[in-house]
Amino acid sequence: DAPTLVVFVVNAVALLVLSEQLAAAALRLASLAGDTYGGLVTATLSNSVEFLIAVLALRKQMLRFVQVTLLGSVLFGSLLVPGVSFIARGI
Repeated sequence: DAPTLVVFVVNAVALLVLSEQLAAAALRLASLAGDTYGGLVTATLSNSVEFLIAVLALRKQMLRFVQVTLLGSVLFGSLLVPGVSFIARGI
């Protein structure tokens, strides 16, 4: 059995690589699709890693984890991003 920290680090690196590959694919597809459809492709694929994690967690009956993850995504999008934008514009 591998130590818990090693498993965590390997999984975190794998998710980072997957996220980077999906972002690169989304940008390539967006450049081919044009502005309107490109934005839709980018928005859809940017959340695919979160969706994959949620599906895997639901299969293991980790409902609370999925709920907290979704809440974090909503709070991040609705509070942190606009807040940083307001601060950056004020400077």
